[in-house]
Amino acid sequence: MPSSAEHAARVREGLAFLDDPATQRHPYQAVIECFYTTLHMLEATVYDLTPKHRKRHFENHGERTRFLSACRFAPGDPFFPVAADYEALRGLSEQARYLAPAGTATSQPLRLPADFEQAKALHTAVRRNLEALYENDKKKAPWV
Repeated sequence: MPSSAEHAARVREGLAFLDDPATQRHPYQAVIECFYTTLHMLEATVYDLTPKHRKRHFENHGERTRFLSACRFAPGDPFFPVAADYEALRGLSEQARYLAPAGTATSQPLRLPADFEQAKALHTAVRRNLEALYENDKKKAPWV
């Protein structure tokens, strides 16, 4: 997705899915959607507001993880508040995607509904922090 507008469109689709009451019947998909909606929020924000990465998007999860890992240990970095929550949400998404509906001998499946609630809380925390970055830059988040 080469532009902030395309990421924002994907965020709006994800938010509509997450706001649909029927989503409650599909908690594994909802956890995955929490993550991917958050991913697109992060991509749009980095694209719009980060001078080093302006007007570009990450090619894969590894690039994104390296970017956030650097932020996670730099309290002054504007992405510091989202790094740990984003990675925790990614972990829940991977559990939902690869272990649904049953676990294996070496892994744990999601504990529903607790993990679904945790995914929503992480998504909301990251969303608030990313929207605050736009506000600090006197802009409106493109998905709002």
